[in-house]
This record gives sequence, C-alpha cells and structure tokens, in this order.
Amino acid sequence: MVTHAQNELLLESISKENRALKELDQRGLEYKRQSRKIIMVVFTLLLILLVINLYTMFQLHKHLNLIVQEIDHMQTRFASVSSSMDGVTRDMQQISKSVNAMPGVDGAMRSIAGHMPLVAEDMYIIAVDMNEVDQSLNQINFSMYEINKQIYNMSLSTRQLQTNIYEIREPYQFFGNILP
Repeated sequence: MVTHAQNELLLESISKENRALKELDQRGLEYKRQSRKIIMVVFTLLLILLVINLYTMFQLHKHLNLIVQEIDHMQTRFASVSSSMDGVTRDMQQISKSVNAMPGVDGAMRSIAGHMPLVAEDMYIIAVDMNEVDQSLNQINFSMYEINKQIYNMSLSTRQLQTNIYEIREPYQFFGNILP
C-alpha cells in the first residue's frame, strides 16, 4: 500500500512535470509566434523586391522602346538627307556646267562637286551605322524581354514558396489547437 509520504512525493513530482510541460508549451507557442513573424517579414520583403523589380523592368522596357523609335526616325531622316545630297550633287553638276564660262568659279565649283559624292557616301555610312544601332537596341529589347520572363518565373516560385509556407504552418496550427 502507498503511504501518505509516497503519495505526497508522487503528487509533487506530477506537479513539477505539469509545470515543466506548461513551460515547454509556452516556449513552443513563443517559437511559433516568432517563426510566423519571421516568415511574414521575409515574405513581405520578397514581395516588395518583386514589385520593385517588375516596375523597374517595365520602365526600362518602355524607355528602350522610345529610344528605338527615335533611332528609327533618325535613320529615316538620314536616308532622306542622303537622298537630298544626291539631288544637291546633280544640281551642283548643272551649276558647274553653267558656270564653266567663268574661270575662277569653275575650279571652286568642280572642287565642291567633287566633294559632294563623298558627303553623300558618308551620309550613307551613317545610315548603315544607325541601322546597326537599331539592331543592337532590338537585341537589348529582346534581352529585357527575357529578363522580364525570368522575373515572372521568379514570381511563380515566390508564390510556390508562399504555398509551401502555408503547408508548413498547418501542423503548427493543428498542435496549437490541440495543446492548451
């Protein structure tokens, strides 16, 4: 049979174990709260970074498109100037024929007429260079599209991470509802 002292000792050990279990439960709840806070802060920061990156990419894409449009306009204008230079060369040849009767002017006009094809050629080279710049900007634009696509994929991964976090959190909620 159990004595009163043994009964007291058993009651005291059960009481100590009960207090220890309550302390452990309190620590577990505190860890749970801290883990939730950390997860929410990290998720919020990732979401903010994603929004900032997307905004920056869209702005960069918009400005690159404007630059490409301006370069296209410049290329059209250079082609027009090159065409006009050809017309000026023809006009200069006509003037040269008319001025041949004047001795001093004739030499100067021939010199100018001789340089006009070089100017027209330089304008053509500039138009070709502008076309190369346009191609380079198109490559940059494509690269920006690829980066945008990668950020979109990163967004999908972040959503998956959020889903995984909610799945991880479910067992904690289950134990939180079971334990007092």
